[in-house]
Formats: sequence, C-alpha cells, structure tokens
Amino acid sequence: MLLGLGTLNRFRIRSYKYKRRIQNLCALALGSLALKSLTLIFRGRVIPVRPLLQITRLLESFRTDPLVASLSGSMDTIANDTLRQQLQTISMGSASLSVSTLNYLESQIKKFRPRTILEFGSGISTVCLVHYMKEVWGDEEAVYVISVEQEANYAESTLSHLRQLGYSSCAKVIVASIHLQLVYDQLSNCYDISCTPVPDLLCQHSASFVVIDGPSGGGNSRFGTLPLVLPYLASNATFYLDDALRTWELEVATLWGNIPQLDVLGVLPLGRGLLVGKVRLL
Repeated sequence: MLLGLGTLNRFRIRSYKYKRRIQNLCALALGSLALKSLTLIFRGRVIPVRPLLQITRLLESFRTDPLVASLSGSMDTIANDTLRQQLQTISMGSASLSVSTLNYLESQIKKFRPRTILEFGSGISTVCLVHYMKEVWGDEEAVYVISVEQEANYAESTLSHLRQLGYSSCAKVIVASIHLQLVYDQLSNCYDISCTPVPDLLCQHSASFVVIDGPSGGGNSRFGTLPLVLPYLASNATFYLDDALRTWELEVATLWGNIPQLDVLGVLPLGRGLLVGKVRLL
C-alpha cells in the first residue's frame, strides 16, 4: 500500500511538472504572437503600455515576464564602426543594454543632440554613450554622461573601461546606495542621491536625455528614478527605460503616466523592451 501511494505521488508530481511545462510553452507562444501582432499593427512606432500590460497580466500566472521571454536573441552588431572596434577587447555582459537598444540610442543622440546624458545603471552602456556624444560634440574634456550606480565594484569596472579608451574625463560615475523612499506616494527601493554629488552635477549640467537601466532588484525600484531628478532635468528631456517588457517595468510605466510632468509614449520591441517618453516641465 505504501509503495502504491509513493508511486501515485511521483506520478502526480510528474504530471504537474508536465502540465506547467505545457502552460509555460503556451504562454511563450501566445506572448510571442501578441508582441509580433502589436509590432505589425504599430509599424515601427512605439506600442502603448496598456495592451502590453494587459497581455502580461493575462499570461504571467503561467510564465514570468512572458513578453520578454518571447523575444528571440538578437544577432545585431554595434552599428558604429569605430566603437565596435574599440569594444572588441571588452565583454558586453548579460546585464548590458542590448546591441539593438544601443544602436537606437545612438540614432536618438544624433537626432536630439543633448549636451548631457543622465544614466541610471553604469556599464558598457556608459562607454557607448560617451562615444556617441564625443562624435556629436567633439570636445575632449566636456562632461557628457552622469551615471548613477548602486554597486561600487560595477562603478569601478565602468571607470576602468572609460580609462582604457581615454574617456574618463567625459563621464562622472557616482555610487549611490539603495534606500526605501516614499516618492509620489509610492514606496520605491531606489537610489538615494541626496548625499551624493548628483544634484550639484545636474545643476551644472542640465540633462536632456535620460537612460534608465537600474537599479537592479525588481519590484518598483525603478519608479523613483525619474521623479527624484525631475527638478534637475531640462524641459522636453527624453527618457528611455530598459527592460520595459518586464511586468514590473510596465507597472512602473503606468505609474509614471499618472505624473503630470511625464509623458509616457510607449515601448519599442528592442532588446528586452525600451520605453520611450518625454518630460513636460510645468
């Protein structure tokens, strides 16, 4: 009898795992179909956040972040020839902005020609952003990128890459610890920039281009990034949120849409999703 119960339990466990695997694959297929359909409908334009969030909520009980998982790996290469050669000896890393996202940001930098970029989450992206800005403006000493980083070791790695390519004078990489903060009535485990040089740097170099790829940690940790720096941003600044097809980033985008100064335009299916928006200072 005991043997029979053990066999039955093993059968139930295997059946449950098989069922979950089937559900997972179905959610992946449905997420992929939905994203491809929306991409075709909007024909290269940004996809509104609302339908993406509705699809994610429908499928997330079967698979975490179904829209991110539905994106196949990209075989894109860095479009900028000079930068591509410079990066040959540097590992991009799995946490970096995707190549397609970096190529898109290069096109936007050349279009909008910002004087200063504010970045949340440093890395190879910091090197790329500095390179794009130097090609636009040419000044060897100007501060082009202010990057906020939560981990001291990541900040040092970024600084090492910048020094390796001779870009260290063109970027400020600031370590800011992560604290739970109340921001626009939302609790956000976000960067505490109050005790860092970031406010003073932004007063000297008003940023009109914001790239958000941090902090890590999930939840609505990235919600606080934009609201905390709104007083320092230039009017009509553009902002870009990476990982925007993940559930929490879509939730963050929805919350940002309730802030009058933020105009959330939608998501481009690049990398893990790139949210695009504008700042409207009142």
